[in-house]
Amino acid sequence: TYGGLDGIFEHVDDQTPKLRANLTEHEDRARKNLDLMVLHHDAPIDVDVAALFAERKAKVAVLSAEGPRMLRAGNWRRAAELCRAWTELELGNSESYRCLGQALQAQGYHQDAIKAFEESAQNYRDANKDVDALKCYYMTSLCYRALGKRNEAKQILETVLNTIEPGDPWRANPLQVMAWIIQDE
Repeated sequence: TYGGLDGIFEHVDDQTPKLRANLTEHEDRARKNLDLMVLHHDAPIDVDVAALFAERKAKVAVLSAEGPRMLRAGNWRRAAELCRAWTELELGNSESYRCLGQALQAQGYHQDAIKAFEESAQNYRDANKDVDALKCYYMTSLCYRALGKRNEAKQILETVLNTIEPGDPWRANPLQVMAWIIQDE
């Protein structure tokens, strides 16, 4: 309507008293901000950004296929390496953290696996995938049991069992772990 910052300040008297006072008081700051916000489209760029994105995408594709494949093959050390690299390239990816958690758990690194499963669960919750989040939370109970922290494991399992519908077939998993914990006592 005013054709830019100069037009706004030329019509400052047309504004409400409060806006007029603010414009008058902060004119210098507004003009300085305008100068700072100018985008320079002619800045030289040495790096081919598109090539970097393509390279990253290709790495993610390899890691997201090979990490789970190594996990299924039982090569847990290699799976952990690949899944960790995957988590570093794709921050916030639930599957990468789940893969890492499973690989670490299989190697007996239960405390580190708990962290990976918790990160995966949080990422699933953020994506409104509550069932997947619950399954990762359940995986932490297995790690706590392996660490001898049965009370923590029981609390997690109770939360999981209270959340799952009674007719859900997957409910048998946390029930089985709860039975093991009771036998352990």
